[in-house]
Amino acid sequence: MQRASNSTHECAIHKAAHKGGFVFYAYRYMKNSIILSILGVAVLVLLVLFALSQKEVPTLDTAVRESETAATPTISWEFAEEGEDEFGAPVTRVFVVANGNRSDLGTSLGSCSELSSEQFQESQVSGALCWWAGAGDEYGVFEEQGGLVVKKGIQEESTAESEGFRGQFDSLFML
Repeated sequence: MQRASNSTHECAIHKAAHKGGFVFYAYRYMKNSIILSILGVAVLVLLVLFALSQKEVPTLDTAVRESETAATPTISWEFAEEGEDEFGAPVTRVFVVANGNRSDLGTSLGSCSELSSEQFQESQVSGALCWWAGAGDEYGVFEEQGGLVVKKGIQEESTAESEGFRGQFDSLFML
C-alpha cells in the first residue's frame, strides 16, 4: 500500500510539475513574445524614421544633367537692323543673351540668324551667322577650360577657285 500511496504521491508530484511546467513554459513564451514584439515595433519605427530622414540621393544621370544645366546658361541671339552701309549692304547689330543678360557684340554686314546645332564647330554650344554676298561674320559661344567664351570669326563660301573658309575666331569675352 505504501507503494500505491507512493505511486499516488509520485503521480501527484508529476502532475504538479507538469502543471508548473506548462505555466512556466507559457510564462516564458509570453515573455519572449512580448520582448520580440517590442523589438519588432522598435525596428519598424527606426526604419520609418531612417527612411523619412534620408534626402533624395541623386543618381549619376541626375547629377550630370544638373551639372550641365548649371554650367551652360540659356543662350539666345537677337538682331536689330541698323540700315545700310555706303554700298547698300544691310547692317545688323548682334546681341547675345545669356540667362537674361544682353550683351551688344557690335554690327555686321548682312542678314543674321541663329545657327542650328548641326552647324556648330567642336566645343561650340551656340552661334549666329551674319551673311552678305558670299561672306559673313560668325558669332559663337564655345566651351573652353570649364568656362564659356563668346567669339567672333569669319565665313566665306567656296568658289570655283577656292575652298570655303570658316574660322579665325577671336575671343570677345567670357560668359
